[in-house]
Amino acid sequence: HMEEAAERFEEAGDIRGACAQCANIGWTGMEVGENRRAERALRDGIAKAGTLGLSHVVANARIYLGLVLARQGAHAEAEALITEAVNNFQARGNQRMEAVARRTLAEAYLRRGNLERAAAEGTRAVEIAGGMPPIKAYSLATLADVLRAQGRTAEALARALEASALLEAQGQIVQGEANVRAALVEALSAASRPEEALVALASARAWLDSRADRVTEGAPRERFLHDVPDHARIEALWEASRAGA
Repeated sequence: HMEEAAERFEEAGDIRGACAQCANIGWTGMEVGENRRAERALRDGIAKAGTLGLSHVVANARIYLGLVLARQGAHAEAEALITEAVNNFQARGNQRMEAVARRTLAEAYLRRGNLERAAAEGTRAVEIAGGMPPIKAYSLATLADVLRAQGRTAEALARALEASALLEAQGQIVQGEANVRAALVEALSAASRPEEALVALASARAWLDSRADRVTEGAPRERFLHDVPDHARIEALWEASRAGA
């Protein structure tokens, strides 16, 4: 449906609207595990928006394209794209999007194994997102993952618990809820709190199942569960807990 909307915008001569739809297609594609579709849409949106000088649209799309690429192992291009987005939003004084971009850059660095830079960007994202609970929760969860990877178990758990508390207060968040839930499970496990980790894991699995029930059976459901990294992470943790039961 979004592809059709983008085509209608173009047919009507509304290239600005078409560019925005490309960014939406990209983000939605990532959320359901259609990473190649997301990459194509985002590259298309960046190219079209660039010709019109729509720097905000370009910067926004670069965040998500960078995230898709980081998750596919294209680290250098991913980090360059997200860094450009960070610089753009910082220069504009757009703290909301700067925090989103820095959180994404932290994840990209974590995936490469550059933990020092990941911690720095994650910390900065949390600071900037102070008054924006959904973005702060996602940033805290990513930072918790970084700190756990660094062996800073107590700090990781503190960040994961804070992220979980923000999620509970919000009820739900549009982006990053799976990360918040998975980070809590792994932080509790790392802190030798297995009973609490199992409770958090059961909650995470129930949440994921409720979302997966809305996805068509077969290949789309498999992509949703296994090609979205934090969904796959919850699935793997669940399977491991069942195997060890």
